[in-house]
Amino acid sequence: ILLYTGTLEHYQGLKLLLHSVSIVHTAFPEAHYIIVGGHNVQIKLLKQLARKLGVMDNVHFAGQRPLKEMPHYMALADILLSPRCQGTHVPLKIYTYLRSGKAILATNILSHTQVLTPELALLVPPTAEGLAQGALTLLRNPAQARALGRRSQDFASEYFSWPVFLEKSRQIHDEFVSLAQ
Repeated sequence: ILLYTGTLEHYQGLKLLLHSVSIVHTAFPEAHYIIVGGHNVQIKLLKQLARKLGVMDNVHFAGQRPLKEMPHYMALADILLSPRCQGTHVPLKIYTYLRSGKAILATNILSHTQVLTPELALLVPPTAEGLAQGALTLLRNPAQARALGRRSQDFASEYFSWPVFLEKSRQIHDEFVSLAQ
């Protein structure tokens, strides 16, 4: 299971992802993609593309789901996807993905590389071929995928946990108070 969660805006790279599915399916016919999120019109357009590309049997569009269901979807996944093709801000999903303990496949663009490194995720060119080759690499090397997942989960615990947030907030508060005096 290869999972994408989030909005279905153009910059998220879902068209690139759909174009990569047939390449992956040729080598791994059992590979299935689940796409969680989006509005009805966006889903309809992506389904049309999936049909045109002949990959509709390999892609499931779950639509918008409650936040409380996301851990269940992530538990099903072998690979978490962020195929974003443009942008400069870090997608919030990356922090959730890091905590999941699952392998992350993301495009090698500024949106991702502000947080993700090759030690935490498989970073690939923002192309259909790049996404396909990345998925195939992780599917063919489950030990590598598990190692990425463990490292990313450890990283999230060390840098993005609740206690770390509280400590950083305390430090900012203390600095602000000392400046105000």
